Amino acid sequence: MKWVLEHKKSILVSDTGKDPFWEQNGSSKDQISSMLTVPVLIGQDLDGMISLTHTEQDNYSPQQKDLLTAIAHQVGLAINNAQRFVEVAFLLNSLKAKQELQDKLFEHIPVGVLLLDNQFNILSGNQQGLDFVGILQPDFDRISISRLGEKTINELVDRSQEPLSVDLRKDE
Repeated sequence: MKWVLEHKKSILVSDTGKDPFWEQNGSSKDQISSMLTVPVLIGQDLDGMISLTHTEQDNYSPQQKDLLTAIAHQVGLAINNAQRFVEVAFLLNSLKAKQELQDKLFEHIPVGVLLLDNQFNILSGNQQGLDFVGILQPDFDRISISRLGEKTINELVDRSQEPLSVDLRKDE
């Protein structure tokens, strides 16, 4: 089994008594005479081994070695998929927590806030910001905006580089 650890390859020993690397441990009545061991790999990393032993010589065939190697490969893929699933679940939970925090922050800010993408589609915002858009742009479809009052979104974005805030009001 040490050889499998070092080389990350399967090994089939038909007669352990004739194998120069085999070291027998334990009592003589349970002597291992044949062995088949395959690595469980995740990518190129050894994650474990599957080992079959028998008290009779020549108990395992090359076809059984191929089958056990295929099974070990599937085990490695399953372990890898499970690890990825846990990672994705953690990231999704983290993202959800950040979104909830952002939503709470937006709702408690005393001004209207809108988060837009590059095409000026609304990604999120607080209710005050959405209400404000509805007042300044009555035909607002709650997905994208083109102007706020008399100002186009491009004018507002260009102006946002200035150090002073931009106040928008609708004259009654």
